[in-house]
Amino acid sequence: MDRHLRLLRAAALALAATLAATLVAAGAMPSAAAAQPTYSCNPLPAGVNETKLLGFFAVPLAFSAIEQPQRVPTGLTTIVLELANVPEADRAIRRTQCFAANKEQNANLSAYLPRPRILVGLPYGMQLEGTWLPPVTVGDATPNLVQGALSWTGRLGTFAGNGLRLQLRAHATRGWVRGAITCNAQSLRPADSLAPCFGSVPSRDRYSPDMTGGEVLLAVDGPGYGYYVGSGYTSLDPSLRVDFTNGRGNRDTSRVTAPRLGQVPLLFGGSLRFTQTLSLLGQYYIVLDQTSLFRVGVGWRPFGRRP
Repeated sequence: MDRHLRLLRAAALALAATLAATLVAAGAMPSAAAAQPTYSCNPLPAGVNETKLLGFFAVPLAFSAIEQPQRVPTGLTTIVLELANVPEADRAIRRTQCFAANKEQNANLSAYLPRPRILVGLPYGMQLEGTWLPPVTVGDATPNLVQGALSWTGRLGTFAGNGLRLQLRAHATRGWVRGAITCNAQSLRPADSLAPCFGSVPSRDRYSPDMTGGEVLLAVDGPGYGYYVGSGYTSLDPSLRVDFTNGRGNRDTSRVTAPRLGQVPLLFGGSLRFTQTLSLLGQYYIVLDQTSLFRVGVGWRPFGRRP
C-alpha cells in the first residue's frame, strides 16, 4: 500500500510540474494568433475610420473630367498628361477602430499622381476617354488601374458673347493600388512580438476602389480660353487586401470590405489654348466632407480635324 501511495504521489508531482512549465511557457511566448492582426468588424460598418479611409483613398483616383467640354469632330484625338496632388489624410481617420490593436494606418503612399489620358471624338457630340495606370511605382504606391469615360456635349447658346456648352459624362475605374498601408517601414516593430506590426518587412497591401459615376458640366468656351463648373455622383465599392508577414512567418491576407459608399464632387476648371493643338488645363476638385485637390495638365491634339 505504501509503495502504491508513493507512486501516486510521484505521478501527481510530475503532472503538476508539467502543467506549471506549460503555463510559464504560454505566458512568456504569446501565440501566433495573438501576434497576428485580427479584425473585429468585417465587413466594415459605414461610420468607422477604416471605412472613411477607404473612401478617402478614392478621391485623387477618380476619373473626373479635366479637358474643357467641347463638341469635337469625329476622330479628333486629344492626348492629356495630367498631374494631381494627393492630399494627406487627417490623423483622426488614420486611427483604426475595428483593428484589434488600435493602430495608425499609413495613408500617404505618394504626394502626387501622374496620369495620361486619351480622348477620341465620336459622332453626335460623343467623346470616348480612357487611361491605364501601369504598375510603375510612384512614391510608395504601385497602381494597376484601368479607367474610362463616355461623354456627350451639346450647345446651349451663348453666355457673355461666348459659347455655352453642356456635358453629360459617365466614368468608371477598375483595378488596384499596392502599397504599405497597414504596416509601413515606420510602424514595423521587429523586437516587439506583441505589436501588430511585429516584423521587419513592410506590408504589400492592395487597395481596390471600384468606382462608377456620372458628372454634369456647364462650360463657357471663349476665344483661346474656357472655363467650367460641374458636379456629379460617384459610387464606390472599396476593399483592402492585407498582405503582411510577421516576425514568426505568419502571413495575414485578410480581405477587408466596406459598404457601398457615395461621393459628391464639385469641379471648377478651365483651359488656355496656346495653339490649335496645344492647351494648358487646370482644375480644382472637391469632394464634400472628404478633401480637395488640384489637377493640372497639358492637352495635345496631333490627329483629326480641329473644332
